[in-house]
Parts: sequence; structure tokens; C-alpha cells
Amino acid sequence: MPEADVLRELFDRLVRRAAPWRRDRPLPQLTVFLSGPPDADLAPVVAPGGRELPFLSLDPARHPDTRSVVAEAARRLGERIGPKGLPRIRFQLTAFVLLVMDRRDAGLVNVPDMEEALAARSPRRRGPGEDRPVVVWLDYLSRLLTGWIPAASAVAAGLGNLTTILGWLLAVAGGVAAAAGHAMLLARTNVRNSWFRRQRFQPRDPWERLPAYAARLAAHTPAEELELLLVSAFLEDLRQAYKRRRLFLWPSWARAYHCTLYLRNTRGPVPFLERLHTVREQVARWDPLLVVTSGPKVPELVRQVRTVRVGPDGDGYRDWLRQASHRYGPAYLVAEDVALTAAQPAPRPLAPHGHKRVRAYWTVMAALLVVPLVLSGGWVWNTSRTYCQAPDVLRDEGECVGLSYAGGSFHDRLTKPLELIAAENEKAVAGGRWVEIAYMGPMTGSPEALLAGSQGELYGIAAYQRAYNDPGSQRPKLRILLANPGRGFRRAVPVARQVVERLEGGAPLVGVIGMAQSWSRNQEAIAVLNAAGLPVMVTVGTADDLAVHQKVPAPYFFRMAADNAREARAAAAWIKAGTGGLPRARAVTLLEDVTDGDLYSSGLAARFAEAFGAEHVTRLRYTGHQQLKAQVRLACPGDDGLIFYTGRGDDFATFVDSLNESCTPARTHHVLASDDVTKYVQDNRQRLSEHPNLRLHYITLAWEGAWRSPDAGAGQGGNAQLARLLELIGGDKRPSTLHAMLAYDAALALGLAVGSADGGTRVAGQDAPGKAPVPDKGMVLYGLSTLGRQYGTTGVIEFTRGRGPHESADKPVMLVHLPRSEPGRQAGQVLVGMCGNLTEVAPPESLCPDPGLREDDNGPPEPGGPFS
Repeated sequence: MPEADVLRELFDRLVRRAAPWRRDRPLPQLTVFLSGPPDADLAPVVAPGGRELPFLSLDPARHPDTRSVVAEAARRLGERIGPKGLPRIRFQLTAFVLLVMDRRDAGLVNVPDMEEALAARSPRRRGPGEDRPVVVWLDYLSRLLTGWIPAASAVAAGLGNLTTILGWLLAVAGGVAAAAGHAMLLARTNVRNSWFRRQRFQPRDPWERLPAYAARLAAHTPAEELELLLVSAFLEDLRQAYKRRRLFLWPSWARAYHCTLYLRNTRGPVPFLERLHTVREQVARWDPLLVVTSGPKVPELVRQVRTVRVGPDGDGYRDWLRQASHRYGPAYLVAEDVALTAAQPAPRPLAPHGHKRVRAYWTVMAALLVVPLVLSGGWVWNTSRTYCQAPDVLRDEGECVGLSYAGGSFHDRLTKPLELIAAENEKAVAGGRWVEIAYMGPMTGSPEALLAGSQGELYGIAAYQRAYNDPGSQRPKLRILLANPGRGFRRAVPVARQVVERLEGGAPLVGVIGMAQSWSRNQEAIAVLNAAGLPVMVTVGTADDLAVHQKVPAPYFFRMAADNAREARAAAAWIKAGTGGLPRARAVTLLEDVTDGDLYSSGLAARFAEAFGAEHVTRLRYTGHQQLKAQVRLACPGDDGLIFYTGRGDDFATFVDSLNESCTPARTHHVLASDDVTKYVQDNRQRLSEHPNLRLHYITLAWEGAWRSPDAGAGQGGNAQLARLLELIGGDKRPSTLHAMLAYDAALALGLAVGSADGGTRVAGQDAPGKAPVPDKGMVLYGLSTLGRQYGTTGVIEFTRGRGPHESADKPVMLVHLPRSEPGRQAGQVLVGMCGNLTEVAPPESLCPDPGLREDDNGPPEPGGPFS
């Protein structure tokens, strides 16, 4: 006969749920045969925790059938019982089967009757507070956020090198939205009702509507089968409330006690127990219901299969527990001859495990919501303010700005030339003897960024680097350092200082290529580099005073292209002569970008007004896209017949769109665009050529088509170099060949200077070629300053006879016409004007009406001349 203390210990073990990190144990059905009064109440021993325990006591005499037992159990256990802070158990499946039984008893088994009953059963906005859809949705949302917020935070942190704080906020908002949608899905009753398709008692057919399924159950299902479905639904509701989900922190993790159903004064077989036994045998799944019966000894209540008897010292429980790990272990415990008297001491209260787990649950939930947000937000904030890759590539306003030898964090459009440069860089280092040249140009920006210029420059440098790094040559190899100042060269000065720091740290830097835009910040950057003694080879920076910072000229500035004065003078000559189909306009409407710090447009406009005559030029100034649109509206009605666009290529799309919106489509608009538009034409040539009322001429400082002119000449190998460059570019039609050719020639000039200086170092050092010191920046600077006439892809390269210090002499300025083409036909381009020496052959008057620009001279036109 077990003692009362043995029973208390037994109930304490059975009622208490295993720790969250342990697997749930199967629960037996415990039968207690009393030796004293058969109606003695075992509840104080079974449930010593009072309201903290989800406990229900029923008298089988008052609830003789399965339906009444399940209905009362669902009602009582569905109340808010147990520790505070946990949601109540929702018996949605049980309520559905009970509804079917009620309608069956009432004889209302048709589908419309079931639809009406189900609609009346659904919670409304004015229903009980805990059953309102919004409350249920918020309950599910709080649970699901514990999984979606950490997931969204992990994604945002994983993309820390690719995103900003705004991207982090969007990722977190996406996680909240996903949790809200997930909660809305789970809050819908029909999602839970899908269980009826998976269970084994009268399963619901695929695609069968719920009212039709309810009508079928009520009309055709035997009573016994329906009771089995009711018990199975009751256990499934409990199972869902206690199921520990792995991806989300569900309240089930905090449920510390099993649900206990106590049937007191059991004097014979109970139909509910028979149905429970059948369901558990056939379903064979764990459920959190502990069933306890007490009363006089009734042999019919003891099953001979999978039954363990509890001895006086509780050995039976330990035997059962050892076997319960098996999936189909013993399911029954029997305690016989248990005597309960009034003299027995009051049972000790149940240890407060429930409150501890609830507090731990809410603590962990708060941590899962707050900690991932704080950690991922701090990580993204830190990465958004620090590095993209190496310690010299910083994230700045969404761009990777700084120095790199590989460029993996730069724009995807530049992948191919960057891979070519990275491969040659590895060869240079493997050779053991190299010098470094820094390329400074924008290599990041939005996906739609006009990077044709930078892409072309990188192709040009890669082409010369490949040709120069000949494995059979003894000269030092070229290694390219990529210096990205960001869009619009906005971080040019800090990046220039990084280059200088690299030089001072011992890097064999001998020069810089790039600075393809004329900004005041580039003036300062050139001054920073020149102060360190580094020569700067400017590709497409044409502002006349680009080399002057705070009235101090940069001594080591080398310009590869014609400057604004030469371009403006050529444009004025072409307009006055009507070259290449340009209207011979007596007056010109000029669009001038006066953005603060921009030296290009205002300088070119001023030079053009000097060359053409200020009284014949209407200068419309703008800053930003909105002002540009307004000025285009003013330029359209004019009778000048020609619009000269001197702004940035980045804004030319706005100009064209404004032309479509503001100008009459019945009139043909002749537009002359300055050289910065070349990169826009490269990406949008087809669109421009198909424009119905736009006739575009644009100025370029280099063009591969010029070599096909009969007046080009052989170029002393320049044409062959251009062929190698174009072969490297291959089928990639996006890079600007203007920038590619000028960057190639800049690298060519530096390479020739390095080669001439390297011969001197080997002779002076009397060392073996592999051990000779490499030329330094001073030697290369001297080589550039004394460089004789050379020929590159853009024609003549000569710095000793330029108009200013280190200005390349007689650089060509070209006029290209974009003829109109029919939709679907590939757009072409025609060279219609060229001033300057592409090769040793001067251009004819038909291409360059200004005789001063045809001659070997960079000076201003003669006073009183026809183009003065």
C-alpha cells in the first residue's frame, strides 16, 4: 500500500513538465483505488498548487458521457488558469466538433445550416475580449516577432558591408511585416482547421469546404466515431498549446505543468476513458493530459497490457519511467489500497516552477526582440561608418571610398577591367620589382550611374598595363592602385591624402592618373598630390585653372586633353562656319551649370562667349535638375536656332526629357553638347539617334573613328595601340572610348618615363636587373618633363611646347554628328570636325575653319583674324 507521501511525490513528478531543454515524457493514466471512503477527494494531493495548476476535477456521475466530459474540460481548461502571463488555451478544434454534435442533435445537418452556425461561432469585434480577431492577431504577432526579428536582424547584419542604416531599417521593417502576415495567417481559424485533413478519424477531403465537412460529419458519421474525433480534437488543442516550436518562442515554453483531469469517485467503466484509450493507441503521439481516477477497486479499470503497479515505496513509478522513453511504453499506473483520512497532514504546496518559467519566458522574449536589434543595428552603423574591405576602403554614404588593389567592393559595371588590373597586379608583385600608379576616378554610385567614363579609363589603363608588363622585359612592372573618391569626386581630397600616406609609408608610387572632372575639390586634391611630389596625369579635366589652387599653380600637373579655351574656340569656329551640318547661327542659347565648386561648365561658357562674342550668346544658368528644366523651357521658344549645352553628362538625361516636355514637337532642335556628354552618348546613342526632333552634335576630345579619316595619317603606331585597346574592350559597348584612349595615353607617358628612369637606376647601381632599385617619383617626373614628341591612341603627346606648363601641345578637339536613324536600326556617328594634330598631318580647313587651331600652336587667335 503506497503511503500518502509516496503519492504526493508521484503526483509532483507527473504534474510537473520536463525542463525546456529536455524531451517531454509520455504521461500515464493513473488509477488510484481507495481503501477508505470511496468518495474521498484526492484533489489536495493531486493538485497542491491551487490556481497555479491547470487542474480540473469532475464527477463521472454528473458527466456520464464523453461529450459532457470533453465540453466541461474544454470550458474549464480554456479559462485563464495557471501562472499569470500566459495566454489561455484555445479549443478551436474541440469547439468545432461540439458544434457538429449540437447541430446533429437539433436535426440541422444541411450545408446552409452549418454555414450559418459557423458564421455565428466566429469571433466578432464586439465579442469576448480575448477572442476578438485583433487580440488574437496581436497574441500571435508577439510570438512570431521572436523569430522574425532575429532573422531580419541577422540578414541586415550579414549585409552590413552592403547596406546602410536605411537598409537596416528596411530589413527590420520587412521582418515585422513578415511576422504580421504570418500572424494574420495563423489567426485565421481555417488554418487550424486544416488539421482535420491530417487526422485519422473521419478525415476531411482535399478541397472540401468546412461547412460541407461539418454537414457530412453530422449526417453520416456514427456516434462512436464522432466521439473519437472529439477526443482526438481535444488532445490536439492541448498539444498545440504545449508544443515547443523551435523557430519561435511560443508560450508553450513557459508552461511548467501538465493539464490534469481528475475523475473522482469512479465506480465503473467511463466512456471517456475508453475513447481516450482508443485515440492514444491509434494516434501514438504525445499529449500533455494527465488523467487521474479515484474510487473503489473496480477490476474493469485495470488493463492487463502496459500497466505498472505502484509499490509502497514508489518503485512502480521508477519502473514505468525507465520504460516510458520507448515510443509505445507503458501507459497506465495503478495504486491500490490507498487510505486517505482527515488526520493526515496537509499536503505541502507545489514548488513555484510555473512563475519562474513565465518570468524566464518574458525575459527571453524581450531579449530576442531587443538584443538582435541592438547588436545588428550597432554592427550596421559601425560598418556604415567604417570599412568596406581593406582598412583603406571606407563606407561613406553608401559608397566604398578609398584605396584598393583589387576593387572588389566597387561597381559591378567595372568588374571586367578591374579583374584584368587585379590579375596584372598579381603578376607585378610575383615579379618582385614594380612601381605603382594610382588611378583616381569614381568607381561607385547608383545602379544607373553614368560610369562609362571610369569604365573606359580602367580599360585604357588595363590595356597598357598588360602590354607593359611583358614577362620578358627587365624593367619594373606596373601595379595599379585604385583610388575611389566616390561619385562626383566628392571625397577627392581625403582619398588624395590616403595616396600620400601610402607613398610616405614606402609604397613605390610614381604617379596618378585620372581627375576626369573639373571640380574645385579636384583642384585641392591635385595640390595635395603635387605637394608630395607626385605627378598627376589628368585625362578629361579641361578647366583652364584646374591646376591652380589658392592662386598657386601645381608644378607637376600634366593634362592629356585639350583645355576649355581650345574647346570653346573650336566650337565657336564650327558654329560660325556651319561645319558638319551645324546651323550657321548668329546667336546661341547656352545652358551653363553654375553648381558651387564646378569649374567646368562656367569656365567653358565664359571662354565660348569670348570666342563667339558675348553679345551673341544668351547664357541661361542653372543649378540642379529643376532649374535646368525651367531654363530649357526658356531656351525652346528662342529663334537662335542652336542650343549649346555645356553642363554635365549626368544631367543630360534631364535636358533631353525637358526638351520633350517643354519644346514643340513640330520644330527641329539643333543641340551642340560639350565633351562631358560623351559618356552619356555612349550609353544612350540609340535613344538619341531615334529622337524625332533632336539633331545632336557633340564635342569629344578623342574618338576612335578619327583614325579612319583619310587625313589622319599613320600616327607613328598610335593606330596600332588603339587596335590593341579596342581588342581588349571586345564586345563591351558600354565604356567610353574617349576616356579609354586618354587614360591609355596617360599610362603610356608614365610608362615611358619609368622606362627611361629605370635605365639610369640600373646603370648607376651596377646591380643585376632583378635587384636594381626601382625609379622613384622624382625620376619619373624628370622623364615626363623631358619627354619628346610621342604618339598614342589620341595622337600627339608632347608636354614641352604646350600653351602652359605641362599642357599637352596641339591636342585635337573633335566634332561628332549623331545622324537620325529609324527605330530598330543601329545608330551611327560621323566625325564632321577636328581641330588640332591627331598625327603628324594637320587637319584641312573643312574640318577646322580656324587656321590658328590647324597650326602647331596653342595660343589665342590673331587679333583681327576671321575667328577672333
